[in-house]
Amino acid sequence: MTDTLLAAFKRIMSMTDARTSLIQISCYGLGYFIFAFPAAIYIKRFSYKSGVLLGLGFYILGCLLFFPAKLTGNYFHFLGALWILFGGIIYSRDSRQSVHYCYGRLEDRYQEA
Repeated sequence: MTDTLLAAFKRIMSMTDARTSLIQISCYGLGYFIFAFPAAIYIKRFSYKSGVLLGLGFYILGCLLFFPAKLTGNYFHFLGALWILFGGIIYSRDSRQSVHYCYGRLEDRYQEA
Protein backbone atom coordinates (compact mmCIF):
# COMPACT_ATOMS: atom_id res chain seq x y z
CA MET A 1 0.00 0.00 0.00
CA THR A 2 2.64 2.52 0.96
CA ASP A 3 4.84 2.04 -2.11
CA THR A 4 2.19 3.40 -4.46
CA LEU A 5 1.39 6.20 -2.03
CA LEU A 6 5.04 7.11 -1.74
CA ALA A 7 5.42 7.49 -5.48
CA ALA A 8 2.31 9.70 -5.64
CA PHE A 9 3.29 11.77 -2.59
CA LYS A 10 6.81 12.25 -3.89
CA ARG A 11 5.54 13.46 -7.25
CA ILE A 12 2.61 15.60 -6.07
CA MET A 13 4.12 17.14 -2.93
CA SER A 14 7.72 17.21 -4.21
CA MET A 15 8.92 15.32 -1.16
CA THR A 16 12.48 14.37 -0.38
CA ASP A 17 13.67 10.82 0.15
CA ALA A 18 13.98 11.48 3.89
CA ARG A 19 10.30 12.39 4.16
CA THR A 20 9.19 9.39 2.12
CA SER A 21 11.27 7.11 4.33
CA LEU A 22 9.64 8.73 7.37
CA ILE A 23 6.30 7.52 6.02
CA GLN A 24 7.64 3.96 5.86
CA ILE A 25 9.02 4.24 9.40
CA SER A 26 5.75 5.68 10.68
CA CYS A 27 3.58 3.05 9.06
CA TYR A 28 5.62 -0.08 9.49
CA GLY A 29 7.94 0.68 12.38
CA LEU A 30 5.74 2.69 14.70
CA GLY A 31 2.48 1.21 13.45
CA TYR A 32 3.41 -2.37 14.16
CA PHE A 33 5.33 -1.50 17.31
CA ILE A 34 2.60 0.63 18.88
CA PHE A 35 -0.62 -0.88 17.49
CA ALA A 36 0.13 -4.62 17.28
CA PHE A 37 0.49 -5.43 20.98
CA PRO A 38 -2.59 -3.47 22.12
CA ALA A 39 -4.53 -5.05 19.25
CA ALA A 40 -3.62 -8.54 20.45
CA ILE A 41 -4.53 -7.69 24.03
CA TYR A 42 -7.82 -6.08 22.95
CA ILE A 43 -8.79 -9.07 20.80
CA LYS A 44 -7.90 -11.52 23.56
CA ARG A 45 -9.86 -9.55 26.16
CA PHE A 46 -12.98 -8.89 24.10
CA SER A 47 -13.42 -10.77 20.83
CA TYR A 48 -12.27 -10.84 17.24
CA LYS A 49 -15.54 -9.23 16.13
CA SER A 50 -14.97 -6.17 18.28
CA GLY A 51 -11.37 -6.12 17.04
CA VAL A 52 -12.58 -5.97 13.46
CA LEU A 53 -15.01 -3.17 14.33
CA LEU A 54 -12.35 -1.20 16.20
CA GLY A 55 -9.97 -1.68 13.27
CA LEU A 56 -12.59 -0.39 10.86
CA GLY A 57 -13.18 2.55 13.19
CA PHE A 58 -9.48 3.42 13.18
CA TYR A 59 -9.43 3.01 9.41
CA ILE A 60 -12.39 5.36 8.96
CA LEU A 61 -10.89 7.87 11.39
CA GLY A 62 -7.60 7.80 9.49
CA CYS A 63 -9.42 8.36 6.21
CA LEU A 64 -11.44 11.24 7.65
CA LEU A 65 -8.30 12.88 9.02
CA PHE A 66 -7.06 13.34 5.46
CA PHE A 67 -9.60 16.16 5.00
CA PRO A 68 -8.17 18.43 7.72
CA ALA A 69 -4.67 17.44 6.64
CA LYS A 70 -5.51 18.60 3.13
CA LEU A 71 -6.83 21.90 4.44
CA THR A 72 -3.74 22.59 6.51
CA GLY A 73 -1.34 21.19 3.94
CA ASN A 74 0.98 20.10 6.72
CA TYR A 75 3.12 17.02 6.06
CA PHE A 76 2.90 15.80 9.65
CA HIS A 77 -0.90 15.88 9.59
CA PHE A 78 -0.79 13.56 6.57
CA LEU A 79 1.70 11.40 8.44
CA GLY A 80 -0.59 11.18 11.47
CA ALA A 81 -3.59 10.31 9.31
CA LEU A 82 -1.59 7.58 7.60
CA TRP A 83 -0.41 6.25 10.95
CA ILE A 84 -3.96 5.98 12.33
CA LEU A 85 -5.18 4.45 9.07
CA PHE A 86 -2.39 1.89 9.27
CA GLY A 87 -3.35 1.17 12.89
CA GLY A 88 -6.83 0.27 11.68
CA ILE A 89 -5.31 -2.08 9.13
CA ILE A 90 -3.25 -3.72 11.88
CA TYR A 91 -6.28 -4.23 14.17
CA SER A 92 -8.31 -5.68 11.32
CA ARG A 93 -5.42 -7.88 10.19
CA ASP A 94 -4.87 -9.29 13.68
CA SER A 95 -8.59 -9.99 14.04
CA ARG A 96 -8.73 -11.61 10.64
CA GLN A 97 -5.82 -13.87 11.46
CA SER A 98 -7.52 -15.14 14.61
CA VAL A 99 -10.71 -15.81 12.65
CA HIS A 100 -8.75 -17.56 9.92
CA TYR A 101 -7.00 -19.67 12.52
CA CYS A 102 -10.25 -20.70 14.20
CA TYR A 103 -12.43 -21.27 11.15
CA GLY A 104 -10.00 -21.82 8.28
CA ARG A 105 -8.99 -25.09 6.70
CA LEU A 106 -6.63 -27.21 8.76
CA GLU A 107 -3.83 -27.13 6.17
CA ASP A 108 -4.06 -23.33 5.91
CA ARG A 109 -3.65 -22.69 9.63
CA TYR A 110 0.11 -22.85 9.63
CA GLN A 111 0.79 -20.86 6.46
CA GLU A 112 1.45 -17.14 6.27
CA ALA A 113 -1.45 -15.07 5.00
